[in-house]
Amino acid sequence: MVRMLASRLFTRVFTRTARGKKNFSTSKSRRSGDHHDEGGNPGENLPFDITNRYKFTLIYTAFFASGFGLPFLVVRHQLMKKNAPQ
Repeated sequence: MVRMLASRLFTRVFTRTARGKKNFSTSKSRRSGDHHDEGGNPGENLPFDITNRYKFTLIYTAFFASGFGLPFLVVRHQLMKKNAPQ
């Protein structure tokens, strides 16, 4: 009798957790039937175009050079302003 109750309890707990895992692993978008954009294309989610490699290289270099060079230009400007004749 005790064995039978224990086995029933075990099967109830096991089936509940198995069902919960199955429901958890299924995402809402797959269940809803809404298939907007499957994705998978490189560069599709970027805010700039990467198909023209020369244009991309120019924009990439200008963007990072301005961010890297700006502190040096600010320091130069402040030093020139400090040493300027009055």
